[in-house]
Amino acid sequence: MSTTENIQSGKREVYLRFLLGGLSNGTGSAVMHPMDTMKVRLQLDNELSAKTNNIFKDRYYKGVFRGCYRVISEEGIRALYRG
Repeated sequence: MSTTENIQSGKREVYLRFLLGGLSNGTGSAVMHPMDTMKVRLQLDNELSAKTNNIFKDRYYKGVFRGCYRVISEEGIRALYRG
């Protein structure tokens, strides 16, 4: 293998690593953002219902899966990706 072939191979490896790093970051964001949105909604729901005497009576989201279902059915799937 000549020196130019080593350089070309090294450049391809750098580009491939850069591309795969970007792909993994995009995939991670696409998966984790809806979970984080639901976590924040559950936390805020708990905060708002804690101002009353019974914290479990007036909860809008009764769990993660029910909350996701409720958000998707009422606001659409894009609501999970809103900030």
